[in-house]
Amino acid sequence: MNKPPIYLISGMGLDERIFMKLYFPNYSVHFIRWIDPKKHESIEDYARRLLEQIKHEGDITLIGYSFGGLMALEIAKLKRVKQIIQIASIKTKSEIPHKIRWSWLLPLSLMFKKENQHVYRKYWGKYFGLFTEQDLDLFEDMLSTTTKHCKIWSVQQFRNWKNEEYPPNLIQINGTSDLLFSHKKINPQYLIQDGTHFMAINQAQKLNLILGTILSSQSS
Repeated sequence: MNKPPIYLISGMGLDERIFMKLYFPNYSVHFIRWIDPKKHESIEDYARRLLEQIKHEGDITLIGYSFGGLMALEIAKLKRVKQIIQIASIKTKSEIPHKIRWSWLLPLSLMFKKENQHVYRKYWGKYFGLFTEQDLDLFEDMLSTTTKHCKIWSVQQFRNWKNEEYPPNLIQINGTSDLLFSHKKINPQYLIQDGTHFMAINQAQKLNLILGTILSSQSS
C-alpha cells in the first residue's frame, strides 16, 4: 500500500533541515524547495511555479513553516489538497505583525548579504528563539542556501500579502513565545507553551505529538 504524500515548505530563505526533528512515519515525505523569484514576480505566480514540484494528484497534505505557511495557502488555491497545516505562520493579512509591515525600514540588502549575516546573529537569536550557538549556526547555514534576492523578495511578499480568506481544512500551530507572530492575534487550534519561532527544532517533541494527533484524525 502506498503511503499518502506530505509536502513540506520551509520558512523564508531556509531549507528542509527546519523539519529534521519532525517525524511522519505513515507518510511519503517530499520537500518543496525555494527557487529564485523572477523580477517583480507576484506571490501568486511564484506559487504557480512551486506547484510544479508537486508530482502527486488527489489527496495531499501541505505543511508550511512561517513564510512557507503563506505559500501553502497560495498553492492550495491552485490545487485541491486534503489538509493544510501551518507551523509558526499566519493565515490572513490582518495577522501580519507591525514589525514585518515596517520591514521596509530595515537594511535588508545588508542583513541578507552573506558576509554580514554574523553581524545579525543577536537579532536572529532574539526574534527566532535561537537559544544556543548550535541553533544559531544551523539558522545561519540554512539562510546561506538561498540568494539575497530570494530572501528580500520573501520579506516584501510577506509585508504586502493581501489574503483575507482561508479554507476550512487549515490547521494552525503556534507558540506562546513566538516574538514574530503573536498567537493572541492568530487564535490557532494548537498552541505550544513556550514555543518560539524555531520550535520545530527546540520544541520538536511537543510539535511531533500535535502533528501525530492531527494526522491520525485525518486518516481515520
